[in-house]
Amino acid sequence: MNLEHAPSPSPGARSRHDDGTSRCFVLGGEVMSPVMLLRESALQNNIENMAEFADRHGVLIAPHAKTTMSGELVRRQLGAGAWGMSVANGAQLRIVRSFGVKRLLLANQLVDTATIRWMVDDLNSHPENEFCCFVDSVEGVDLLENVLRSTPPRRRVRVLVELGPTAGRAGCRTIDQALLVGEAVDRASHLALAGVAGYDGVVGENRSQDTVRAVHSFCDFVDQVTTRLERLELLRPGTSMISMGGAFFDLVTEHFVALRADRPERILLLRPGGYISHDQGLYARVTAVGAESSPVRLESALELWGRVLSRPEPNLAILDIGRRNAPYDQDLPTPVTIRSADGSEIRSAHGMRITQLSDQHSYLRFEENAGPAVGEWVGCAVSHPCTAFDKWRELLVIDDDYTVVGRVTTRF
Repeated sequence: MNLEHAPSPSPGARSRHDDGTSRCFVLGGEVMSPVMLLRESALQNNIENMAEFADRHGVLIAPHAKTTMSGELVRRQLGAGAWGMSVANGAQLRIVRSFGVKRLLLANQLVDTATIRWMVDDLNSHPENEFCCFVDSVEGVDLLENVLRSTPPRRRVRVLVELGPTAGRAGCRTIDQALLVGEAVDRASHLALAGVAGYDGVVGENRSQDTVRAVHSFCDFVDQVTTRLERLELLRPGTSMISMGGAFFDLVTEHFVALRADRPERILLLRPGGYISHDQGLYARVTAVGAESSPVRLESALELWGRVLSRPEPNLAILDIGRRNAPYDQDLPTPVTIRSADGSEIRSAHGMRITQLSDQHSYLRFEENAGPAVGEWVGCAVSHPCTAFDKWRELLVIDDDYTVVGRVTTRF
């Protein structure tokens, strides 16, 4: 996101899109503050880059819909060639299915009775729909199988044995645990083992050598489990799927593509989420996008703009951006650009920082008397898109001239 060099508005006639969105300069006084914006050029770049990455390496992607929960954006990802979509729970499963998505991967354990029954009804009523979920314990397999006995599906439900690193979240921690789960699936009457799954996002939050080694070590564990399941014929060679999620998708792909000469039949399915908007915080730190040699070229698409409400102290401004508007679980918003009240004059917010958020306010600190005036705009970069989209039911899409060109809606 390059807010500092965005052009000033030029006079012109206003028009309206078919969806009712006004085609206007977004910071010119007709859009209420605060506002979360999506830059169209960055969105398109990110979607195309990920699609090209997957095609170049011969892998499939099922983007994690929980990042945006937006029908408009999900359909754009599918239109660019995504195999399907990933979700995290039953509510997301129902909503994303309503977007028209045929292939859905529940990247989680399925132990909720109501969700199991809804899933069976969906598959029985719509034979064209596909579904898969995770299992990581014999108890979880038995629970799922017992509910399916009372509400039988017309075809076996596909599952992946989930693996997890030590101190991670869900997932088998040892090969022996994973084999026991695979054997339990094999005994079940309504389940079919499709492969294994893992989440590399808990391995680290940077690109240090220690983190890179840990990611590759986890991939080795996933490969070892898959190989053992194949040798025991719990997985049939030629149908094994390995599904991996997390921001280290480039390292994961590199690892498994290197093994492809010996195991060409395996399918690698990635579950990237935050790539669609990227950011200038968490994802910028963990995703390989900076160097010229990077396999993907992602851009930050999210911009959060608010106005200065008050200048109560010489080195403090209070903005109308708060916890209701901005993600704050990883980093606070980062001020990038100041614009005049009508949006026409631009200057850098270098040296300014937000130090605290309350529900509807933020505390902008700077050198004494060097900050923005009451009524001026402050444009901020954000960190962690997964907790940025869920603050907004509608986000305006802008071109690089800050003219509104559309909107997307979310359903959290």
